[in-house]
Amino acid sequence: MALPRLEVPPDALVLFESVPEGLDRSGGYRFAVIADGRFLHGGNSALQVDPETRDDDDPAQYWTGPMEPVANFDANALADIKRTATEVQKLPPTTRRPPGKESEPTLERVTTTVDGITHTTVGHQRGRPTDVQKLLEAVERAGQNPA
Repeated sequence: MALPRLEVPPDALVLFESVPEGLDRSGGYRFAVIADGRFLHGGNSALQVDPETRDDDDPAQYWTGPMEPVANFDANALADIKRTATEVQKLPPTTRRPPGKESEPTLERVTTTVDGITHTTVGHQRGRPTDVQKLLEAVERAGQNPA
């Protein structure tokens, strides 16, 4: 399965994209953490794609709207996110699909920028690498205590 064309917001530390692999992409969502502390989020409304265009990289085939600012994170939260993003940058560009069958297979693409180095890794929700999980937990903690 193809992924949408990569569109990283300016000054993003993290861009996380959760992309359903089927024709129903209604459950897709994405978020970005920006260096100035802004947290952007976008979740899909109903989105069915045509089988003939399912692998087109046009973002309109994957997202129903833009990411919007929903919170601001403080300096401590950003430092924690940057620290965990540094570990994600050590992952390979792709990770293996875990064995077994999934009812709603979902790809996850994580793009991090730390000290001017941008790195992307693509994996599967069910086989999420520990370092990606730690990054998501750092973002969740930041969201519980916004600036």
